[in-house]
Amino acid sequence: VPGTVVVLSSARTLDLLWPDGSAPPVPVFAVGAATAAAIRERGGNVAYEGSEGLSALAAEADLGGRAVVLPRADGSDPIALAAIAARADSFFAPVVYQTVPQPPGDDEVDAAAFGSPSAVLGWTSVRSLDGLLVGAIGRTTAAALREAGRPPDVIAPRPAFPALASAMARELESSS
Repeated sequence: VPGTVVVLSSARTLDLLWPDGSAPPVPVFAVGAATAAAIRERGGNVAYEGSEGLSALAAEADLGGRAVVLPRADGSDPIALAAIAARADSFFAPVVYQTVPQPPGDDEVDAAAFGSPSAVLGWTSVRSLDGLLVGAIGRTTAAALREAGRPPDVIAPRPAFPALASAMARELESSS
């Protein structure tokens, strides 16, 4: 359908839906450099590369007049989904995978970095965050930490694990 774009927020979704190593046959709006790189490596057409999460894409990308398909994880940020739906001509956001909370081991740690709300749930199901430096990869994960009763000390400047790790390392260095 002319005007259709696929929004991909992770390479995981690309791997799930195109396991043969191909790319979507329509332009892709990618969230993050790693997702965009994975699409390009497969010969896909990255029409937009966002450096932030879905909320930033909703605010910045040209969605007007487009049919937007956003295959997503269960529990995706409902505010971002609503913002994309409001700006697109039509919007379809099927759940294609879900994250499953996994409890951590009992190793002694000084810090905990969270990349998703389900990771927060997994941790807090068996361990406390008291006395730890706590980091979140983005706004949605930060909200999950607040809901768990422990606001993050650090939020990554962009939603990528290297950015979160660097921000947490700086915080650990400055506090020691």
